[in-house]
Amino acid sequence: MRVQIPPYLLKSKNRNLILLLIIISFFTLYYASTSDVFRLNNFNSTKAESLIAFYANSTDYFYNPSPWTSVNFTMGGNNTADFVSDAELYAISGWSYIHGSSPNIINPEHPPLAKYFIGLSEIIFTNPSTMSLIFSMLTIIIVYLISREILGDSLFALIPPFMLVFDELFYEFSLISMLDIYVTFFVALSTFFFIKGLKNPKFFILTSIIFGLAMATKWIAIFLFPAFLIVLIIMRNWKNLKWFLAFLPLAIIAYISTYAIFFINGNSFNDFIELQRAMLNYQLFLRQHSYTPPLRILQILTTGISGQSIIYHYNINLTTSEVTLLSTEHGIAMITEFNPFTWSIAFASSILAFYYSYKKKDHIALTIPVLLLTFIAIFSTSQVFEWYLLPILFSGFISIAYLLKNFYENMERKTLFNYFIIAYLIAIFIFLFISIPYHIPI
Repeated sequence: MRVQIPPYLLKSKNRNLILLLIIISFFTLYYASTSDVFRLNNFNSTKAESLIAFYANSTDYFYNPSPWTSVNFTMGGNNTADFVSDAELYAISGWSYIHGSSPNIINPEHPPLAKYFIGLSEIIFTNPSTMSLIFSMLTIIIVYLISREILGDSLFALIPPFMLVFDELFYEFSLISMLDIYVTFFVALSTFFFIKGLKNPKFFILTSIIFGLAMATKWIAIFLFPAFLIVLIIMRNWKNLKWFLAFLPLAIIAYISTYAIFFINGNSFNDFIELQRAMLNYQLFLRQHSYTPPLRILQILTTGISGQSIIYHYNINLTTSEVTLLSTEHGIAMITEFNPFTWSIAFASSILAFYYSYKKKDHIALTIPVLLLTFIAIFSTSQVFEWYLLPILFSGFISIAYLLKNFYENMERKTLFNYFIIAYLIAIFIFLFISIPYHIPI
């Protein structure tokens, strides 16, 4: 008995949507099975309340940062210092915000929007990380929609979301209450509406609003503004440029609106300006260091090397509490989430994609490589961490797919190239399960 496949399922658009659904389903089931992201009551509200009280009295480090500033606190009435990670701090902040605290009381160094979502996750799911997984799934869908705008309804449009699903950095941050998944979502969504705006300027309204929300999540989204300007200038579409700039105040309004509780709590607009000034000073203080090598963000992206590392081996005498240095081990610090099949070629692919799209006057496709190249240029001299790449990885992945599609269309032996693409995608999948050491001795 032959199984008849309904004809409408064979249409490229419907076929891609079905395959995308399969990818997202795998993503959700696999990620959920390897974490506590769906575990209920995975948030200690009692601990959060005690830490909120501590941080409410510890904002001097924000307004007057110094190289020796550190934040320590004691829990439960004992004398044991309890370290709080960034993810835990954002979870605590989200709990505080969602219960009416002003964003300048705790964790004022970052805008509040993502922390409201984290707090909402704690209220609805009693878990600060569940909303991260939801936003990561939405991001996969948005990346597919962007890919379809550029690559059409071909199977190539599924390659970028496939790469994103099996990217270990994206995987890790989908399961914790960090800000970066949220800003990645808003960056991708703003990019999608910008591309739509190139065809119909009315979409620049949504582009600007969502850009403001991206900035209200994390300031790293600032690269979108110069990137969009560069695309419009290269296009010489002065009419679209005027529309884009005309709607830009909507981004400012969207950003300020996320501080509604700040104003409701009695703060003035001058207080808001002072808070933003303090945030800027604090971020500049953290990001600018003389020991940061130039183009470090590019080094991380292309090689997976974070820098030099030194491991110290100690012997601790438990009786006398004497600590003796036994040896030191010099080496190279590696980014454990690095994938050489995607990260290492994303930058070169963006340059080639820029060349091909510019040569073909494909201004829609031109947007994507400009995003990554602008990001690298802006953050090339800043102190950065590997997770700062999250908002821009999808751009590199789309550039890779764009090149593969162009090579395929110009390839005479298409069957052989099909096998190459399949082998390439399998390699990306397999590498998710390969561990990169965080330290390589030299």
